[in-house]
Amino acid sequence: MKASVKVSGMQRIVSTYARRLKHPAIAAGLNAAAQAVVANARQELDSVTGDDTSRLSSSLKITVHGTDHVSIGTSLDHGRFLEFGKLNRPAQPWLEPAFEVSMPQIRARLRQALATAFALNDRKNS
Repeated sequence: MKASVKVSGMQRIVSTYARRLKHPAIAAGLNAAAQAVVANARQELDSVTGDDTSRLSSSLKITVHGTDHVSIGTSLDHGRFLEFGKLNRPAQPWLEPAFEVSMPQIRARLRQALATAFALNDRKNS
């Protein structure tokens, strides 16, 4: 016995979602979420003892890659050594805790961005 199902219009649905995910609100939401992580990372760095972290804090950069990817980082090696430690120095994580603390803000910003991008009354982008 064999059963088959044909769904008409699936390509149109897929292309509509693809267009919606490229909506400027998505990139703006990702950037806003990243701003929250950076703010919390700076607070985490303020609590690190025994290091001058002001240079590291001011070096934090956000890069938005299209509408689906944001990176947060620094070009300073000191950030990696603090986060993960070195052979003779224990780790003092600052970026991962900042990300965890920021999760409610990240979810809220992305939820808002998706609602804007997929708004039913926004017919010009459908």
